Amino acid sequence: MKNFNLTSHFRLKLIWCILISLAWITPNLYGQIYINEFMASNDATIADENGDFDDWVELYNAGSSAVDIGGYFATDDLDETDKWQIPADAPASTTIPAGGFLILWFDGEPEQGPLHIDAKLSGSGEAIGLFNGSDAVDTYTYDAQQTDISEGRVPDGGSTWDFYVSPTPGATNNTDPGLGEVEPPMASQAGGFYSSNVSVDLNTITPDAVIYYTTDGSEPTTDDMEYTGTLTFSSNTTLRARAFKDPLSPSPVMTESYLYNIDHSVAVIAYSGDPDELFDPTIGIYPNFEEDIEINVNAEFFEPDGSLGFNQYLESEIQGTGSASNPQKSLALKAKGSLGSPIIDYQVFPDLPFTKMRSLTLRNSGQDWAVTFFRDAMVTSLVRDLTDVGEMIKTPKLYTQGFRPGVVYINGEYWGLHNVRERMDKRYLKVHFDLDENEIDFLENANEIREGDLDAWQSLTAFLENNSLASESNFEQVADQVDLDHYRDYIVFNLFVDNYDWPGNNDRRWRKRDEGEQWRWMTWDLDFSFGLFVGGQPWNSGYNQA
Repeated sequence: MKNFNLTSHFRLKLIWCILISLAWITPNLYGQIYINEFMASNDATIADENGDFDDWVELYNAGSSAVDIGGYFATDDLDETDKWQIPADAPASTTIPAGGFLILWFDGEPEQGPLHIDAKLSGSGEAIGLFNGSDAVDTYTYDAQQTDISEGRVPDGGSTWDFYVSPTPGATNNTDPGLGEVEPPMASQAGGFYSSNVSVDLNTITPDAVIYYTTDGSEPTTDDMEYTGTLTFSSNTTLRARAFKDPLSPSPVMTESYLYNIDHSVAVIAYSGDPDELFDPTIGIYPNFEEDIEINVNAEFFEPDGSLGFNQYLESEIQGTGSASNPQKSLALKAKGSLGSPIIDYQVFPDLPFTKMRSLTLRNSGQDWAVTFFRDAMVTSLVRDLTDVGEMIKTPKLYTQGFRPGVVYINGEYWGLHNVRERMDKRYLKVHFDLDENEIDFLENANEIREGDLDAWQSLTAFLENNSLASESNFEQVADQVDLDHYRDYIVFNLFVDNYDWPGNNDRRWRKRDEGEQWRWMTWDLDFSFGLFVGGQPWNSGYNQA
């Protein structure tokens, strides 16, 4: 009997040791895979099996065991960690031997094979990520790249990154000193408001670097104008400059906007971008507003007195659906670490306590465009500012957007009034509640998943469909999952303002993915309120009919 107990005891210890070992080994298998080298502008370095010179990422297995990355996720956006799942049914292709390498082709053509990722790398800088479920295997955020020059670790799997004139895809990295990057140009006169000629000199601290510049909003290349001496401007000008010195990587782009004889009582936003990426009939975001196209732009935010709030490289796209067909469109601005900073480090909205933003919208007022042009912001203000009614009304518990009016100039051209708003997206939840995307369920309308999953929501709705809330216990069970004080205010407010574009649309809700957390709703997109259009609603309180 004693021998039996002793044997059982050792068996339990053995099982426990095995479990502990597996718990340690599994994450370390992740830890032995590195993003080791990549090329975001491949013109003639290496072709894939189809003869295409596509973006590529080399993975390196620093461990002593082979690792199959089938089922892992590859992405070019660290805010979308599950962007593309590598097929799990091709281990012969997706297994990296110990000490070996594997090339992933970021070409947007997954139909070409299991190593082809449905994403492309931006030569102007973004991020690369490899994830196993929600676990980050390895990530890297990079700046602007030069054609046929790779960037990689020194040595393989090392912590230092460098540039390689002689890339080594699928082989060990060259340990010779890399290239480095040219320091960005600096302007002797900052952008801003001017009433007379301004003279601007450019320089960079990198010796013998050559500066090229543009004035049309595009990012400079060596095919553009070379800076040889003082530049003088007398009218609205967007100056963008970049420094080059072979074999170093080009510098980041400097942008300064010089605006003349303007007198606005609202904020001014100088929005600078490549004219083709903005307006070209084939690739431009303006004419192709129905397409999901994102571009990199620069935005300078000036207060009415001309003081600079921020000058930043950002990602932008057209925002909106029906309202995007208007001649003037809404422009989203998103901060990204791969573009220099994941935050906009400025208190854009003085009436809010947040000194940092993550995204903004330069909004055309949606369906209220060319009607009142402020309806959405005005309706929100009814509950954001109750100073005119004193204590007659208790402040509703609502989650609304910051607002201030602004004037936009695109590449120096006056583009009219826009409503500067917070974007009601995952970045809003990060700013207001310090919640990361992997911490939330964020849903829209019936079953659209923006972050997380539908499990908790479907469980709640199934309970509501099958149980009577006349039961106190049932009611308390719902109250545990929904912030009912907030939900009451949310419903009453939308009904009071006659929000005709809701609840079948614009229904965004979220919860923290923790036990005991409650669902809450965003109050946004109120353009259809107070009878915007006659026909759908019984009265018209603001539409100008000729």
